[in-house]
Amino acid sequence: MSGKLSKATWFTFVVLFVCCFSTYSYARDGAFLLVSRKLLSEDLVEGSPFNVTYEVHNAGKSDARNVVLEDPNFGNQDFVVLNGSVSLSWDVVAQGEKKVTVVTVQPLHAGDFGARPLKLSYRSSKTSVEHESVALASEILFVYSRPVYERLKGSHWFAWSVFFVGTCLVVGLPFAVYLSGEQSLRKVKRKTK
Repeated sequence: MSGKLSKATWFTFVVLFVCCFSTYSYARDGAFLLVSRKLLSEDLVEGSPFNVTYEVHNAGKSDARNVVLEDPNFGNQDFVVLNGSVSLSWDVVAQGEKKVTVVTVQPLHAGDFGARPLKLSYRSSKTSVEHESVALASEILFVYSRPVYERLKGSHWFAWSVFFVGTCLVVGLPFAVYLSGEQSLRKVKRKTK
């Protein structure tokens, strides 16, 4: 039997494949929610509000009921929620429906903050199974202090104007000395003729 699989091995493989596929298909019969969190600001700055968009999309084959999405990152001692809520709930998210919510948040302190995953719970209307899961991997939120942000990303108009004036002086003064010296040489040459 070198190199060939026996009929029993093939039969076992087929049975396992069918079991796995049917389990996968059964699991996909109910509601299946996809969640995303997007920060709408490229840079987070201490004291400056920014918007966070939460999207919940039902990609399953039935409605999701009693949907609760919680973001444990905002609304604590480091961030204050200015508009909206970070604990969202919907009675029903229909099959193929997308719910979008925008929340305005303001960081109170500068520094690195470990963003924890979102908590999602819902009940599938077809299978009546309650699902609880975490959505999105952990990430690091970096909040700039106002002076550091201005130094890194500001317009720097004062620094550029000083640079321009300094460049004009460095180039202009030697040129002015050259012109005045050339004129005085011409006067001396005229007198000697």
